[in-house]
Amino acid sequence: MAKNIFTLNHAERYKCEISKFDSGEASLWLRLQSGSYPDREEIRIEFKGVQYFSGPVRWNGASFERGTVAARQDLIARLGIFQSNYRRDLSEDDTENQLHLYEAETGARASPLFAVLAHSVKRHDFADLP
Repeated sequence: MAKNIFTLNHAERYKCEISKFDSGEASLWLRLQSGSYPDREEIRIEFKGVQYFSGPVRWNGASFERGTVAARQDLIARLGIFQSNYRRDLSEDDTENQLHLYEAETGARASPLFAVLAHSVKRHDFADLP
């Protein structure tokens, strides 16, 4: 399982927060910030096709990783979302329309893990946003 899938320098220095969730679009946006003004680096992470997420609204540390196939299968089974789309090719890692599990340790005692089950994820650097 690869840590730091967004290849952030000093991922542990980032502050993360959920900035938007759109249930109609099934999208979840995170804002990641490191440093302070005027040298602050800001990145947005967009998860599409979100079927599940759990964790705190804000936390420190942005070392995201892709969950294992076994962890993903277990979560899908526990959630009871075995629809034909998800049942097919669960062991394949990059099938189109496949659900993927993304995780980050939060360091929070009450909610130590941020987890998202989604079809895709995309990094947007702040300068690239409209």
